[in-house]
Amino acid sequence: MRGVFDRLQAKSIPHETLIDRGWDWSRALDQGKDKGGVHPDMIEVQAQEWAKKLGRALGGQRMAESPEVLARALQIISPALPSGLIQAGAFWEALNSDGRALLAEFDEEQELEESEIVNF
Repeated sequence: MRGVFDRLQAKSIPHETLIDRGWDWSRALDQGKDKGGVHPDMIEVQAQEWAKKLGRALGGQRMAESPEVLARALQIISPALPSGLIQAGAFWEALNSDGRALLAEFDEEQELEESEIVNF
């Protein structure tokens, strides 16, 4: 029990969360199983771990310099992934005003194309 607590604390999961969620949830989390839904603390912990893995595998700077390649790679992994990213709260928060303007422009173009098809 103490080992599980220590490992999860090392992953920056607050002890209050561990206490509130209980032993079964904490043990499942320690074993890499999602027990009872995704908790915000766990999202952050997992995101930090994935960022380290991606950075080691691809190089953080290379990814930043090649967003088109990264976007296509994610699309190859899952065609629905890019759409899911756009809908994710963290992505939207990180998107600057220029990026949001591009998305709005794209939405307007899509609506125009759809209305042209309907009116055809």
